[in-house]
Amino acid sequence: MRMMKMGFILIWVSVFGYGMGKVQEPRIVGGSLAAQGEFPYIVSLRYRGSHYCGGSLIHPQIVMTAAHCLERIKPDEVWLGGTDFLNPNSFEQIPVRAIRIHPYFFQNTLRNDIALVVLARNSSLSTVAMNTDPSREDAGTGVTVAGWGTEDSNAPTGPNQLMEAGLQMVKLADCMSYYSSGLTPGQGSSGVYPGMICANAPGKDSCQGDSGGPLVWQSGKTVYQVGIVSFGEGCAQKCFPGVYTQVSAYRCFILHMTNDIL
Repeated sequence: MRMMKMGFILIWVSVFGYGMGKVQEPRIVGGSLAAQGEFPYIVSLRYRGSHYCGGSLIHPQIVMTAAHCLERIKPDEVWLGGTDFLNPNSFEQIPVRAIRIHPYFFQNTLRNDIALVVLARNSSLSTVAMNTDPSREDAGTGVTVAGWGTEDSNAPTGPNQLMEAGLQMVKLADCMSYYSSGLTPGQGSSGVYPGMICANAPGKDSCQGDSGGPLVWQSGKTVYQVGIVSFGEGCAQKCFPGVYTQVSAYRCFILHMTNDIL
């Protein structure tokens, strides 16, 4: 089954509260604990006190995430800056003021899976730079994904601590081929399209609860976000890389929405 990488609470509400839909599936598989301060820009989207999706701080008052995280549930607040949910005082906790979903987001295909969350006030934390150079997405390029998602697709909840995993970019044509030929009719929408990028590594992947979180590439001290966790076929499945929204393809949308919001 094609899985979006959203947390269990959102799966429950989407399926049992709103009717059957495509299941979201995100969390870090095969990862390691992230150090405090290593990902200052990473965000936890919260609904009724629980984490359900990730995001990234791209402006002191704007969080970038996946559109599928916001279509049926709107976060009450976001947590920023910490790594351990058991230590809530280590996070900035900011209410959400508004959301902006890409106007051409399609739930059935997950095309244009990008959205912005407007915070009620500015965060004091560092923002992440948006990638504008497609060469950073070339096959074999080393990238990192981080989040609080589950460690396998059958786990009901994710860890309390932020995890990270090193991945490599996959050639888009290969990823398209894997998804178009690897699924049988009735298993859900299986396309990978322009505006998406793919990454994987043996035994490593994003999984349930990681949706909306950042896929990043680092050069020196500068971190560039190249992707947004979107979906996958299970988690860390052979021949099925994780699929991410391509940040560089949505620069105009991000700038337009940011200028409109502010």
